[in-house]
Amino acid sequence: MKLDYLPGFQNTHCSEAIKGALPRDQNSPQIAPKGLYAEQFSSSSFTMPRHENLKSWLYRILPAAMHSEFKPYQGNKLFKTHQDTFLSTPNQLRWSPFKKNKKQTNFIDGITTICENGSARVQ
Repeated sequence: MKLDYLPGFQNTHCSEAIKGALPRDQNSPQIAPKGLYAEQFSSSSFTMPRHENLKSWLYRILPAAMHSEFKPYQGNKLFKTHQDTFLSTPNQLRWSPFKKNKKQTNFIDGITTICENGSARVQ
């Protein structure tokens, strides 16, 4: 009698919708089966001991970063906030490389602000 155990590392559970979609004996292969994208979802703080970290490996048809553009909800006016004068975008952003400074500078003088989170005066 052949027993069919639940596959997974350290007795963790794994399941697949299509047989053969999960890689066997590894969690992040260079090329995932069925053309899927491997992503790790961590649900623990980075300060947790390694053996207590909780994480899941997801194998997706498209990466999570391939989402549609955010459009603000225009429905119920009760959801409006005082910060609606300027909405920051949750969409993916990319910056071009900074121009190289022609004069020699040290590390501290070379630091550049990329973004802010609110006003320092308001906080």
